[in-house]
Amino acid sequence: MNQDTLIRDRYRELVDLAVDGILLGSHEGIITEANEYMCSLIGMPREKILGRHISCVPFCPESMEKNPWRFDLLQKGEIVVSERNILRPDGSRIAVEMRTKMMPDGTYHSIYRDITLRKKTEEALRESEEKYRFFIQETHEGVSLIDENGVVIIWNRMMEKITGIPLTEAIGGYQWDLMYKMFPPEKRNPEHLNSIKVKILNSLETGIPPFNGPMLIKSVRNDSEEFFIEQTVFPIKTSKGFQFGSINRDITQSRKLMEHAFQSQKLESLGILAGGIAHDFNNLLAGIYGYIDLAISNTSDSDTAEYLKRSISTIERASGLTRQLLTFAKGGAPAKKVEKLFPFLKETALFALSGSNVSCDIEYPDDLPSCNFDRSQLSQVVENIIINAQQAMPDGGTIKLSACNVIIGRNGHQVLPEGKYVRISIKDSGTGIHNSILPRIFDPFFTTKEKGHGLGLATCYSIMKRHNGCIDVESGTGHGSTFHAYLPAAEIELLPEEISSFSRHTGRGKIVVVDDEEIIRTILCKMLALLGYEPVCMESGEKAVEFFIQQKTAGNKIKAMFFDLTIPGGKGGRESVSEIRNICLETPVFVVSGYAEDPVMSNPKEYGFTASICKPFTMTDLEKMLNANLK
Repeated sequence: MNQDTLIRDRYRELVDLAVDGILLGSHEGIITEANEYMCSLIGMPREKILGRHISCVPFCPESMEKNPWRFDLLQKGEIVVSERNILRPDGSRIAVEMRTKMMPDGTYHSIYRDITLRKKTEEALRESEEKYRFFIQETHEGVSLIDENGVVIIWNRMMEKITGIPLTEAIGGYQWDLMYKMFPPEKRNPEHLNSIKVKILNSLETGIPPFNGPMLIKSVRNDSEEFFIEQTVFPIKTSKGFQFGSINRDITQSRKLMEHAFQSQKLESLGILAGGIAHDFNNLLAGIYGYIDLAISNTSDSDTAEYLKRSISTIERASGLTRQLLTFAKGGAPAKKVEKLFPFLKETALFALSGSNVSCDIEYPDDLPSCNFDRSQLSQVVENIIINAQQAMPDGGTIKLSACNVIIGRNGHQVLPEGKYVRISIKDSGTGIHNSILPRIFDPFFTTKEKGHGLGLATCYSIMKRHNGCIDVESGTGHGSTFHAYLPAAEIELLPEEISSFSRHTGRGKIVVVDDEEIIRTILCKMLALLGYEPVCMESGEKAVEFFIQQKTAGNKIKAMFFDLTIPGGKGGRESVSEIRNICLETPVFVVSGYAEDPVMSNPKEYGFTASICKPFTMTDLEKMLNANLK
């Protein structure tokens, strides 16, 4: 074997051992050499390749269109690299990377590398990245990522919505500069900005987050709208150092719901205490009230009568304070009646402003629906807000009282269910309420006034809640305040109001009076005696029921019975009336209580009573009830 043959054979062996396909061609494009791996790539034996034109290699047409032959570059002696797909005879498809060079003698040398796996991997990575980007953009939480220098490189749509900072402004900006835009005005100073910058840079250097666990952040959106973010920050290790990602959740609405729930819990807890205090206070007032009323009836001295009447006027103011306490006492219910809101609200507002330097502009549509409400309680709401508005305008001005129909859809309001409502709005042009105290204005006993007791707006809140409505406020320092009170629109037609005239009451017969307070028993018995009845006083429900059974068995008629609603350590009216009704349905049974807001007092007939009367009461109040229920 000569030397040339030996070299050629070794060259052949070397070419066949190559892990890339090797193809040689003449300047006319005729294939002159192909190794075994090249034959396996295109799926054709060597004898069917050699001597044929390069076009016999089954390149896919679309890849040829995308990567045509670059003869211009080849003729310059450059190595041309291109990617093409090959469709083999068995139907399989592979991707190859071609590296081609034209030799000085005009022949072509090409190396083909199978990149099918690489292309599949790249495609999988591309799809994965697209899914990742889609997930990041479409998630309902704000996602951001800063690189090793603190520059923002990811800022999804939810981050735009939460912060009010657009993507185009966020990407490429420094994290601390974006945070500065969201600082509340009181924190926008160079010292605070620098401290934030130092913390972020330290975290990027050490990989330790600036805080542990979720953190609540109070921010300002678009320089005005306050919002709250719950943010979780986590480090990402890279070859250059650390990046930091963050998950951000806007909890502004849920925080407001929590505040509403917390407000309700505070009112309910306080209501237990307030109800007990007001009940005992009403018992004391009832005694004073009753004795003064009796004294007025028995005096012929006009001066004395006038003094006594003024005393009653003072007591009525004290009684009004207990009514405010009882308004948010636990378990209370307003004595509601379906009627028109106007002109009642107009009269209430004008009365509250009488003698002041503030006028009232009133506006409401003719088709405003009726509502089911307690006149006394709703007047408290309007008077409290009107008086607050007047005090916020010491130099005078105009308060606007308006009402309109509102339809609330599902999730249309953070507290109210869907339905038809009447929204009562009271707007002033006063000093407004500072953001720092706005969340607390409905708290019991919270006040900014030197002589205030802090029950006004707390009472309004409780009243509207008990009417299945709510009260909201819009305010800002120097921009005035607008209070919105929502009442459900009545679903039944308004019935014509019954007109009745008062007349003095007289009667005869035995009436049982049950109360654990001696002063109440004495006052009520004296009043009944003046009206012609024979009162029988008792201090417990057990004795009253036993007495009633005895009289019924003996054939003696009981004209009526009065029960205190609650008697400590014994049967009160609620327990006693059920026993009385098991024996007799006809005997009138009246309930008396200082718990004016108890459901029994609002709907006595549902609990077996004939009617109810609240402490403190006058002789006139008693006569009106007896006129309506005793013939």
